[in-house]
Amino acid sequence: MISPTSLPASQPFQSISTLRLLYGNDLNKNWDNMSRLVNGFAQVSQAGHQHGMDVVRLDNGNSYSGRCPKGWVANVLVKNLMGLHASGIGNLDVEQGWQNFINGAGLARFPWLAGNLKASQNSGAAPQNVTVIQGQHGPYAVIGVTNPLAKTAVGPGVSLEPISVSNLPETIRQVQQDVNRLEGLGIKRIVVVSHMGEAADDTLARQTAGIDVIVGTADWDRPVNQTVTSARGEPVTIVRNFRRGNTLGVSDVRFTPQGTVADENSVRIPSGVFGRSPAADGVLNAALGPAKPVAYLNNTIPLDWRRLNPVGLFVARTARDLSQADVALVRATEIRDDVTPGWLTDRKLSTLLPFEEKLVMVSVSGAAIYSALQRSAQGKAPLLHPAGIRYQIDAAGTPVGVTVQDRQTGRWGPLDPRRQYRVAMTGYPVVNNMEYPEFYGAPVVWQSDLSARGMFETGVRQAGSPGRVIDL
Repeated sequence: MISPTSLPASQPFQSISTLRLLYGNDLNKNWDNMSRLVNGFAQVSQAGHQHGMDVVRLDNGNSYSGRCPKGWVANVLVKNLMGLHASGIGNLDVEQGWQNFINGAGLARFPWLAGNLKASQNSGAAPQNVTVIQGQHGPYAVIGVTNPLAKTAVGPGVSLEPISVSNLPETIRQVQQDVNRLEGLGIKRIVVVSHMGEAADDTLARQTAGIDVIVGTADWDRPVNQTVTSARGEPVTIVRNFRRGNTLGVSDVRFTPQGTVADENSVRIPSGVFGRSPAADGVLNAALGPAKPVAYLNNTIPLDWRRLNPVGLFVARTARDLSQADVALVRATEIRDDVTPGWLTDRKLSTLLPFEEKLVMVSVSGAAIYSALQRSAQGKAPLLHPAGIRYQIDAAGTPVGVTVQDRQTGRWGPLDPRRQYRVAMTGYPVVNNMEYPEFYGAPVVWQSDLSARGMFETGVRQAGSPGRVIDL
């Protein structure tokens, strides 16, 4: 909570001052990019200081999705090397197990901010609402908020019982209370680091007064910055960054003497322009061991969640074969990185397919499958990668000519809306109603210990690798 004794004394603003905001987003198991971003944060910070700017370094959250304690430790130790002033908390940080978050977060040399995430007394940790950074031009406050829907984002066998997350109206009220306290202490330059998503960030900016900048996330990895008007008619700048640590977000924000935004200029610097950090690589090798080859890939596959990806189709075929399901469906958002020709290592595979929800087979009707295909085709939910089912999309975005392959005969026949089909997928849609309500709560008739990553490795082994060239 905010208290006057925890904050530095405010200083008057004598002239227009510039703040350089640096921010990463969704660094989740992107070890190579994280190593480069250590140098990126340092180099771009130094340049800002040389030009007389204050610099604040942030991360949006979704630091690590997984239950491996070593992975969590490695992630936090590398984030320490970035010199962060604060990190937000994403839904993926907690949905794979709160205890792992606690174990890793306790090693951080920076505060974790998510004031709308409430931890119970026996949870072992409690995020902060606010942190204040003292710059040469005066203080800056950073408020953190996470996804109001995080409490529903749970994988099979995972419980979020120790925590709860305020809904969006409650979050807005809470943030406004924090802003009011800060302004009462004379702190006028206020940044929100948010993992709520584009629509919620926009609502927060318009329905509150006193926020200057929101460092947010892009829903579909197509970040677009915008400026909106607050409840008291002042500009609120919303800046966003790409996922996966592919870029370092840089926003130079000029403040008026009154502490409001005069203008802003942002760039996203590809992490590939920065050299690898030997210190970060040492941390990663100590925690994870050296990278091991999985397969040699010939493909160049850019990540684009709007198009079918050979990685998703490969996983879907493997999932259908392993489960003996009628149909397999893999969501585009399970794929989190590009593919380039060369050796695919176990670390790179963890970046490519980071999530640990296990393969399940559910029983659903043909009508439910068709509804999900339509939702996918119309962009209302992540694109589905199919196996054992074929269809085309007409100009209106409607699936037509939907056929299903019979497992026994190999023949293709029309999808029967009245028939129950066995559908293989990872367990996320079955326990989460944010994307595909058609599958939410569907009866699970079979379950595997393999995640999407495990299915990919199984498919590679069936193709005769490791050590073999694979064309996806």
